[in-house]
Amino acid sequence: MSKILIINADDLGLTLSRNQAILEGYNKGVISSASAIVNGEYFNDAIEIIGKCPNLGVGIHLNIVEGKALINNRLLCDRNGVFNNGFLAIMLKSRNKAFLEAVENEFRAQIELGTRYI
Repeated sequence: MSKILIINADDLGLTLSRNQAILEGYNKGVISSASAIVNGEYFNDAIEIIGKCPNLGVGIHLNIVEGKALINNRLLCDRNGVFNNGFLAIMLKSRNKAFLEAVENEFRAQIELGTRYI
């Protein structure tokens, strides 16, 4: 049985430098997959990177901690639509049905956006 090593690069779409590093790693044969953060500031650049990497496996990194939400919900975001819950706050709210619905709606929006391009 042969063994395969998969190296996944996280947060494709978060920064330009991360996007470029993932492209470079792919071109050198080091990176075989990446997780795209679709609400990242540089997701549009990430879409171009994905197009340059035909054999790159790409998944969606679901996010409710960093950056702007796709759906502005006061349970997840401040008044500017920026996520404002850290890990502890999320854990404390994890039994709140309205909070869980907000998380589900945000994750659904991220998946729908990601699947248009990935």
